[in-house]
Amino acid sequence: MTTSSRAVCRQDIVTFVRKLMLSRKFLPYPLLTNGHLMTLAGDLLNRNFGNLSHIATRRLFQVDSESKIVARCGWQPNWQRAPTMILVHGLEGSSESKYLIGTALKGYAAGFNVIRLNQRGCGEGIELSPTSYHAGSSEDIRRVLDELVLEDGLEELYICGFSLGGNQVLKLAGEYADNPPTALRAVCAVSTPIDLAASSDALHLWTNRLYEMRFLLSLQRSYQYRKKLYSDRYPKDSRYYLSLREFDDKIAGPLHGFKGADDYYAATSSNHILHKIKLPTLIIQSEDDPFIPFEQYRQSKLSDCCILLATKHGGHVGFIGRSNSLEDNFWAENRVVEFFKAIHILPKIGQAFQI
Repeated sequence: MTTSSRAVCRQDIVTFVRKLMLSRKFLPYPLLTNGHLMTLAGDLLNRNFGNLSHIATRRLFQVDSESKIVARCGWQPNWQRAPTMILVHGLEGSSESKYLIGTALKGYAAGFNVIRLNQRGCGEGIELSPTSYHAGSSEDIRRVLDELVLEDGLEELYICGFSLGGNQVLKLAGEYADNPPTALRAVCAVSTPIDLAASSDALHLWTNRLYEMRFLLSLQRSYQYRKKLYSDRYPKDSRYYLSLREFDDKIAGPLHGFKGADDYYAATSSNHILHKIKLPTLIIQSEDDPFIPFEQYRQSKLSDCCILLATKHGGHVGFIGRSNSLEDNFWAENRVVEFFKAIHILPKIGQAFQI
């Protein structure tokens, strides 16, 4: 992929967008000022999205010689000239995760092509890859970007990751460092565990056991199903693990070439690489996220291109706000689209007025 040798993070644009985003205060729905209630509401609240056919075109991406991932896409009528928003789900999510659908609908209405990725071995793509995604699977996202630029000729791309997907997106932006693809204009991460060891330990607290057990049941169910499909690729161990750290230490880490959980977390966490990001980057994070201790953000060095939009409330991928005549209640989804729209339009305004 063609890359730019210059830093693409124009500080005048980032300064303006930083002021814009930091002015957007989150006012939680009055009954959801507790982080756990907000998290559960975001996950369980029924959302009537209506007809999704315009954002549901199926597409396959070849991410290595034996693996494909499935995406659900929405293409604008003049799709090759439209900006494109790529959305990446979190741990054991899929293209059908509510936050991906909600953001995709808003992005499409704002004039973006939208691509809802299923990570490797997730959703309807579980049978298309003998291997699965992991916490630092930035390479698969990189290959999707390559295909969109080299084969589709798209010139303006934006990526947003939610939860674990946010870690992967931030890690990718840091890996690009001074040479991001020219087509990649900005990234965003919502409710992101940038220190995976700290978040894994937080999940094992008794107050968070409900979340941990739900993740573990899904992970182990997916693992057992994949083992049936590709029995020669997986160990015969059929035990069920009682903590995410133990699962990562015995299963996820070794399967992806790591020595165990500690090595896996250290190698795949994005916190050590955030200072290298040279793309405009928005990070939305609540201080009451039940299993992402906010301290990991206080201890991390962000680059000048990063905007940390921290909120007192919001839970984990919740951010259900008060009613507003200008937008719906899903505040974080609206901020993602607003951020990408600002990055898309500001250079054009500058060119028009020769700024």
